[in-house]
Amino acid sequence: MTALRSPWNHNLSYMFNTMTVYQTIEAERNLFFVFLLFFSINGGVLEAWHKGRVTRYYDFKVQTASITKLCKTSTIVTVNGMYPGPTIYAREDDTVVVKVSNLTPYNISIHLHGVRQRLTCWFDGPAYITQCPIQAGQNFKYRFTLLNQRGTLFWHAHISWLRAMVHGPLIIYPKQGVGYPFQPPVEEHVIILGNPFRIHQATLIRKDSTACIRNST
Repeated sequence: MTALRSPWNHNLSYMFNTMTVYQTIEAERNLFFVFLLFFSINGGVLEAWHKGRVTRYYDFKVQTASITKLCKTSTIVTVNGMYPGPTIYAREDDTVVVKVSNLTPYNISIHLHGVRQRLTCWFDGPAYITQCPIQAGQNFKYRFTLLNQRGTLFWHAHISWLRAMVHGPLIIYPKQGVGYPFQPPVEEHVIILGNPFRIHQATLIRKDSTACIRNST
């Protein structure tokens, strides 16, 4: 025998399916407006956040140069031909823009060590984490605001062996008219402790890697 199917069952099924589709569309529509509101609010926050008291611009050209240290001249990767690299000077609540041009055959990225990067984490610098590395012949602009920060920090390359050579100081003075939390210094001198190598860092890393592989086997 063939069971008879009631038309009411079909109509109820259609009605419930229609209600489910309608509810799904409404939920997606509400979710869209929530995202739209979120990005509208945060867009305003981000726009206001970047407007520091003063905007300071720096131009970093990553390039090879001949540097003499410990009575030996070597060709290394530098910023603007300097080792250590140039000093970034700013004041608390300033906005800093650093344009990095990569004139070397190596990938590069710059990390502003100690900068809090509130709402600007994509300018933090770690390659393959917060950004793709700056490839040879390319450039990238870092833009960040030093909100409620003062003191002595530093910047450095954040990829492979380049961090051993590509680095420099970042000096953040108090706001204009705000004194130091101690007696004003008579003089200021920036001291950077580093490790100059007598052989190229890439060669040194290859030797260490080869030794590790040999020891592991």
